[in-house]
Amino acid sequence: MGQEDKKKQITTKQAAELLGVAENTVLSYSRQGILTAVNEKSWQIDNTKYFYIDDVEEVKDKLKKPGLSTGEVAAQLGVSTVTVFNYIKDGKLTAEKEVYRGRELYFIKQTELERFQKNYKNMRSRNNKEFYSKPNKHGWFQLFIHERSEEHGRLMVGEDEDYFLLTASGNKIPYTKIEQYGFKPVYLIERGSIISKRKFAKFVFPYEYKVKTNIYSFIDKCYEYITPTNMKMNINKQTIELEIKPYCFPYDTLDEETIKTIKKYMVEGSIISTVKGIYIDSEYELLSIEIPTQVKDSLKQIASEGNFTLEELVSEILLEYVNEKH
Repeated sequence: MGQEDKKKQITTKQAAELLGVAENTVLSYSRQGILTAVNEKSWQIDNTKYFYIDDVEEVKDKLKKPGLSTGEVAAQLGVSTVTVFNYIKDGKLTAEKEVYRGRELYFIKQTELERFQKNYKNMRSRNNKEFYSKPNKHGWFQLFIHERSEEHGRLMVGEDEDYFLLTASGNKIPYTKIEQYGFKPVYLIERGSIISKRKFAKFVFPYEYKVKTNIYSFIDKCYEYITPTNMKMNINKQTIELEIKPYCFPYDTLDEETIKTIKKYMVEGSIISTVKGIYIDSEYELLSIEIPTQVKDSLKQIASEGNFTLEELVSEILLEYVNEKH
């Protein structure tokens, strides 16, 4: 811009609109020396601060994000920011730490996200409505039985996301013909009450084309006791990702072999023997903190700009801080 543009002045509101932030954020930039107001000494009389548009444009260029935030990537993938952090930690997704608006954050290039999506295209993320059919009361890996022979079968998901019943004898029956072949669910899957705890314990099981395994027996119990209301399930060709809300299973519902199996494949959470039964807990605890209203408002604004919830943003900040210190 030339000298003539440099002389053009805009209000705090206009600067906020140009930067895509809140007016309070512009005032914060002014206090930090990131932006210098033309009328710094008289702005209260003028009822607003004025800034050279050239200076605001320069700050806008400096504040350009160096990539996608973890919150934006999470939104595109349909997962939580914690899951994105796990992808980064496991080396599945490459991210770079960059200083952005005074904070060091992870950023992912668009090309890297596209590579990740291509390489992990077999990962079929589902929500509760997809792994569980409310009208039919059927769910992935549900146990079925033949009315006459009492042969068992499992509801499986094929390579092309088609559903079929795998029988103990190895036959594959298309989903639409299960009833015609004489099979019915051993149990119907009902939606239950919401467990108030917000976080989940997580398991990553091998995807097995078998009818009787400890893994599927555990999923049976989850459907019965926890219900789909408090479950999440994702699958790909090799693995089943199961997340469940914290719950105490009565001792007579899980045998020792099943407990050994779920301990082996648990990736987040803990399994504790209590007086009442086997308690499966998440790794998360509620943390209550008191902060100034101004700080909370700023966090809300940052969260909104990055497509985070306030809780996710604070969790991310704390996780990054702890990781840097260790």
